[in-house]
Amino acid sequence: MECHQLIEYFRYQPSRAQPWLDCVGKERHDKFNFGLVGRELEKLRGPAKFDLKQSFGFYSNAGSHPSTGGLAWQMTDVGQKLIGPVPHPDRFRLFIGDLWAHATRATLDFVDTMDALNPDHEPIRDQFRFSHAVVVGGRNLLASITAEQVREFWK
Repeated sequence: MECHQLIEYFRYQPSRAQPWLDCVGKERHDKFNFGLVGRELEKLRGPAKFDLKQSFGFYSNAGSHPSTGGLAWQMTDVGQKLIGPVPHPDRFRLFIGDLWAHATRATLDFVDTMDALNPDHEPIRDQFRFSHAVVVGGRNLLASITAEQVREFWK
């Protein structure tokens, strides 16, 4: 969510990209946190088409902050011996699908931002005819994962 928002912000304020790159840690957070950038964007382009704030809260609660929402995503089959926590597969598919939708919007915003910052070049969508990364990425993200792939990843 934060990357998506920054991509869009740099389209409207390209001069802010270098200061973002030059600062790190707490300084970067203080100058470019999600709320500040969101308010600046709203001033620049009006209300967002998609509620990134709601998604930001959802992902924070589901993935990193202790919350009832995060706990609700876990498998809780009573009576079985489980080593976890492990996300419930159906809920996790919905989570990944939503994440993919945001990645799609972020990719399209990135392309629009690059075109806006390079008006002397032909638009990216006209320059390159190829299998779109978002489509391929979505297919890969939503495909089945085998136990062997998991073992290979965690070697």
